[in-house]
Amino acid sequence: MNIKLRVLNLIAKYRTRNPFKLANSLGITVIFRDLGEVRGLFKKVLKRRYIFINSNLSEFDQRIVCCHELGHAIFFRNIFIIK
Repeated sequence: MNIKLRVLNLIAKYRTRNPFKLANSLGITVIFRDLGEVRGLFKKVLKRRYIFINSNLSEFDQRIVCCHELGHAIFFRNIFIIK
């Protein structure tokens, strides 16, 4: 699994480096909520994929968390939480 190559291919295919636009293009819904101490998580429910991002984070941190959760959505496809 060549993660760097996969990311570069996604950037080229969708012509953006913006993780929120990439998620949208991949059919993943991004939801912002107060998650307490949790920074973000990926969850798949009935074949639909969601990324939850803590709304209390800075815009920069929200982008980082979105990138991280996209990795789970693309490579692992299970439920993960980062704190």
